[in-house]
Amino acid sequence: MKRFVFIFLIALTTCQAQPILGRSTEHLLFKEAKSGQAILILKDSLLYKGNPIQQHQFSHTPYPSVLKDYLPFSIYNKTYLVYRGCGAVLEWRNDSIVRVDNSFLHRNQYFASTFTYKNKIYFFGGYGLFTYKNILTKYNIQSKEWEEEETFGVPPSPRRFALSVIVKDDFYVFGGYEKDEDNFLQNKGVEPIVWKLHLPSMTWSKIGKFNSTINSNTKDGIASSFIINEKLYIIPLMEYSYVYEVDLKKNTITTFKGKAKSVEQSFYDYKTNEVVYIYKDGDGVKSLLRTPLQEFLGKQVDQQVFLLPWYQNLEVTTILTTILSILGIVSLVFYFGKRKPNFKPFNGITFKTDESNYYYKGKLLDTFEEAELRILDYLVQNRQRFIPLNELNHLYENEVQMDNFTTVVKRREVALASLMAKLLFITESTEKDILVYRRSPNDKRMKEIKLKDNFIRVK
Repeated sequence: MKRFVFIFLIALTTCQAQPILGRSTEHLLFKEAKSGQAILILKDSLLYKGNPIQQHQFSHTPYPSVLKDYLPFSIYNKTYLVYRGCGAVLEWRNDSIVRVDNSFLHRNQYFASTFTYKNKIYFFGGYGLFTYKNILTKYNIQSKEWEEEETFGVPPSPRRFALSVIVKDDFYVFGGYEKDEDNFLQNKGVEPIVWKLHLPSMTWSKIGKFNSTINSNTKDGIASSFIINEKLYIIPLMEYSYVYEVDLKKNTITTFKGKAKSVEQSFYDYKTNEVVYIYKDGDGVKSLLRTPLQEFLGKQVDQQVFLLPWYQNLEVTTILTTILSILGIVSLVFYFGKRKPNFKPFNGITFKTDESNYYYKGKLLDTFEEAELRILDYLVQNRQRFIPLNELNHLYENEVQMDNFTTVVKRREVALASLMAKLLFITESTEKDILVYRRSPNDKRMKEIKLKDNFIRVK
């Protein structure tokens, strides 16, 4: 095997290249959770640590595959290294590596979207065993095993190389590649849709379409990415010197052009406000760099909205349906608005025939006297016509003792007046809201009455 010459510098305080990696691809860069120091492991045997970076002794227990195939995760002050296809889990302890899982190399979720939440490591999606995935798996530190996490709602389509970021209790994922059903040997970019997984309830929801800038400018792949204060920084593979900042809180995607050239691995150092990364020059020689964040990002050249407005999220058919629905609603509002002056809410009484009882707003009316009910029952039974007042006289004639006309009329008038007083009090209506009076068409000397149509309901 060809040997590489490694050159070490005493201090690493600027962004000048340190050609300690040569052209080797056998390297792993990560930040130690406990100390915050940069850790660089070359060819699974050489360890470099700190700032300035220095060589240290390195030991480890047996582990499968090689370290370049592992992804770093920080939980509290512990650093874990997880096989990129999911499965084996290693822990970084005092300049050594110890295997801590009871699992195996799954080789089932390569290029998954990974994150930590409440002291657990998660893999979403990925590719393996000839299939794209949209499952969510979780490493259980207690059992030292992996398990599938149950989610609810409609999940994103199966994909790999998706971008993701955690904002508080929500996991956002977008972009990536899926199987191309029309071309067996190819894949294709997924729809430009942002999905959200609310982690406390494990429920998926579709947020909307995002600006296609990322899809078009990262079609050749992502070189590296890192997160600062819930903002995702994306370094495209072929768009040299460009960095894209996705800020979901402000709903912006900002384009920077600076020093981010040929970046392979990176992380952000909060202590020094620097981006630590592996740089490859034009000859393929790799070095470890530290560059202040603003210098790394460079000058802002563009800023656009990230999530598109709601109307740009709608399909053409949906837009047409929405427009027609709005026009229909406006027409109905206009129609009923014109009718509104003639509309009055029901404020009358209800007669239930099966009970022979009267109700007002659902409450039984049991305060009517027997003489009052005679008139009310008769008016309800003949509610479709006008009734001459004299026609009510027979309701108050004494069949045992013949009363004179004046006595009968007096009883009728007292009962009608008492009935009206109670109806006015109960319904808080006026007399014209309850009864309609008129002169008889056949004899103008005769007065007729009728219950108003909207005062009584018979069920």
